[in-house]
Amino acid sequence: MGATTPFLVRHGSLHWPRPGTHPAGNRSAGSLLGSLYGWNTLGGAAGSLATVFALLPALGMARTIQVAGLLGAAVAAIAFFLSRRLAFPQGASRGMEPPMGAASISPGARPRIAILGTILAAGCLGGICQVAWTRLLALLFGSSTHALAITLAACLAGLAFGSAWAGRALERGWPAQSLARIALLGAAGATCASLFLWGKAPALIVLAQARLNRSFAGALALQALICLGLLLPAAFALGALLPSLTALLRGGGSRAGRDSGDAYSVDSWGTVVGALAAAFLLLPRWGVEGTLRAAGFAEILLLLPLAFMVAGPRPSPVLLLRRVLLPAACLVLLALLPAWDPVLMTSGPLLYSESYAAEGGGLKQVEEAMRRRGRLRFLEEGPDATVTVREGALGVLSLQINGKTDASSGGDLPTQALAGLLPALLHPAPRSALVIGLASGTTAGTLAAEPLDRLDCVEISPAAARVALLFSAWNGGVLSDPRFHLRLGDGRAYLRGTSERYDLITSQPTNPWISGVTNLFTQEFFTLARERLADGGVLAV
Repeated sequence: MGATTPFLVRHGSLHWPRPGTHPAGNRSAGSLLGSLYGWNTLGGAAGSLATVFALLPALGMARTIQVAGLLGAAVAAIAFFLSRRLAFPQGASRGMEPPMGAASISPGARPRIAILGTILAAGCLGGICQVAWTRLLALLFGSSTHALAITLAACLAGLAFGSAWAGRALERGWPAQSLARIALLGAAGATCASLFLWGKAPALIVLAQARLNRSFAGALALQALICLGLLLPAAFALGALLPSLTALLRGGGSRAGRDSGDAYSVDSWGTVVGALAAAFLLLPRWGVEGTLRAAGFAEILLLLPLAFMVAGPRPSPVLLLRRVLLPAACLVLLALLPAWDPVLMTSGPLLYSESYAAEGGGLKQVEEAMRRRGRLRFLEEGPDATVTVREGALGVLSLQINGKTDASSGGDLPTQALAGLLPALLHPAPRSALVIGLASGTTAGTLAAEPLDRLDCVEISPAAARVALLFSAWNGGVLSDPRFHLRLGDGRAYLRGTSERYDLITSQPTNPWISGVTNLFTQEFFTLARERLADGGVLAV
């Protein structure tokens, strides 16, 4: 699908002149890319919402994928039909684009490598922010498929509106360099404002939920509102960067396809690099807050290469001072903004809003209720989830994944123990067992009390092993049992790849509404589990 963009931009440059602005064959690659990319991304936002809220509930996974394939075939058929009927401009070449040489580049443009490098950096920033926003919204609203769909739609909508706005601004004659500078300043300003507001969001969510009667529809509307207010402005500014920086390449007419293709490709690769860097380097090292703060600094630093990309008259001292003061103010704000309270950010405000709001009061009272839940004994923001352990009243420990309590040394102990004990009682003589999901290790510890020869456990979070050590008094120190083998990975993928057969298989995750956990409650998973059970084996979920 990415290959269609440069072809469409080249076609638009030759076929879609705007009366009174550009003659045919001289449309800007940046303005066309902004419009096309904006509409395309807006369609992606609509598609993500339609898939989660309409297609998947009505048709299921397989038929939804079939619908997507049919829509793609329909678009291809329409494009082929239109291509046979569109008139080709007189004098325009149907052949290859002209070679990229000095004569084909505007004298005012700096080397392409500097511009494309800036586009790469901008794409990298976009990828970093999208991963950080997704993790942040998962902390506040949980990891449901609905929550992830709203977050994705808000990101894509912001990018779409920003890109389309920049395309229109370029059509109206805005200088591309000034437009890119405004976009970067806007992104940095939006990051500063959102960093402050995100820290207040947990208590605000609790208060808003109380007014919405804690309904499912109200929770979805609340998340959409928060995404529109805190996420969309920064996404809008980042979306305006691609067309404005592409316009600096000065491609028009038959060169528009190459310039837009190069820019779109480099931006996409930057997004891939940024997303991987955020998940595996930045988030584990700096956390969500530090990652977003670093992105804000990078947005300011990207203003430096813009000053040398396009030749022009030397700015006046007043203009130069104005260009320096705003970025400097943003840098100072980013450095001085108060840090988030990790107790509040990992409190699961949507899931436990009723208990936090039970005592009444305003913002301060809700925050105090969150702090009384317990002090943090463990906090790790990994590539897959944020894992915390709290110590509450009477020394009770509780384990949270993205703010949701999944295990504890208090009221959850009977359930965790029975998840291992019941399948063991139903089998006459179990010799091997598999536990999917380590959590506190209590279920695995219960099974370790049986006369097993082998006890395997699959856990997707690397932090789980470290967390389970805090629960050694309740799991019997199962991690040091020589029969116990911990494997990091996805439970369903492990069943698909292993040849081992088990007398007992226990699947720990108990919330089908959480994205990812859903895969452990499907017909495919139950079929895989049955294939990995030995004769007379027992599966417990």
